[in-house]
Amino acid sequence: MPTQCDGILRTNSFSVGCDQAGVVIEASRINHACDNNSMHCWNDNLGKITVHAVRDIEKGEEITTNYIGRGSIRKERQAILKTSYILDCAWGLCSLPETESGAVDRKLMRRTKFWKNFQLDQGLTRHLASPLLRLRRLEETVRHTMELRSGTQLYEAYLERAALALAHSDLARGKIFFERAYEAYMTEHGPDDETAVERRDKLQNVSRSGCYGQSTRWKTLEADALPIKSISELFEDWLWKRIEDIPKPTQYADLYDRSTFLGIGGLPTKGLYDNEYHQDAALGRAKPRRHWCLMGRIMDSAAPGGQLHLMVTDVDGHITGVFFQETKSSKTRKNKAKKEESKTQSTSNTDTEKEESKDDGVNTQETEIEESKREQTGAKDKEENTEKLSPCPSTKAIPSWSYTPSARTLLQDQSSR
Repeated sequence: MPTQCDGILRTNSFSVGCDQAGVVIEASRINHACDNNSMHCWNDNLGKITVHAVRDIEKGEEITTNYIGRGSIRKERQAILKTSYILDCAWGLCSLPETESGAVDRKLMRRTKFWKNFQLDQGLTRHLASPLLRLRRLEETVRHTMELRSGTQLYEAYLERAALALAHSDLARGKIFFERAYEAYMTEHGPDDETAVERRDKLQNVSRSGCYGQSTRWKTLEADALPIKSISELFEDWLWKRIEDIPKPTQYADLYDRSTFLGIGGLPTKGLYDNEYHQDAALGRAKPRRHWCLMGRIMDSAAPGGQLHLMVTDVDGHITGVFFQETKSSKTRKNKAKKEESKTQSTSNTDTEKEESKDDGVNTQETEIEESKREQTGAKDKEENTEKLSPCPSTKAIPSWSYTPSARTLLQDQSSR
């Protein structure tokens, strides 16, 4: 027959090592909550039970732990607590209205189902079949764990997500999820845990993981994540592959960095080839090693003869002239368009002349009579109106050109055409 000591031990003890249990004076005072805010574990290095917060604890809030784990629905939790601890739980998750409690139970059941399937599929090739579907299940598990305000199982979910990324050679995401898994483990077990150093060492070279490189479907490098981290609103979408790629920022480097924007003296000279700027310069088939860009401030502008001329100061303070001119390709396109337009007009004129010639052959006599009448009438009108006409000077429209520095465009005054 159980004694009073047996009852105290059973309802207040903690696991001590693999096959032992003990009552800890301070930790045993921590009460149970189904949505606990702390976790306890045995630390062999310290020979003590350690308790760590798994979420922020408000001032005055009671510190609670979980006696039975977080995977069960309310009905199952209450039955276990009644049988094992003679405890009727009516607070925390167990105090929610039926509607809210049902929503929580559904999340718990989906999370439990995922981990049961995970335990049944532990082969090295488990990540190769339907990886995107597995990724969505992991994302859902992480989201439900966070919504339930519990850090438990977060470590396992992040670790499995890292393994999934590494199996498909995705070093960028694999490294990040290894870091998140390590942070989750430290939250639950503390930095003084005996396996903390071992887990931290794995972060130094994630490519040595046993599951790495089973496929190259999502292949990335660790450095690929660096520019994307700066776009916080899109980072999680990229991390969970909700989108395939993220537009990279338009500017990464310092605008005054000489390795990015050279001064005038650092630009190659047109027509002269140098190995510093070109590949195979000595072989007569030089190719540029990179694209060059001059960043400067426009100090003045002019348009002599219709050609735009800018005075520019470079990053070193040197002033030089820059001429605006059309590229060879744009001129070629314009000339080609003019030729096609001229050819079309020529064809149209030829067809018109043929039709007129045909009509002239049929109506030759009528045309001669009409022309004779017009000549007589025109001569008479000219004599009558000579005194009424006055001379008018001829005018010629001259197009004007202007430069708009803010728009960086060359404009032609249409009204002067």
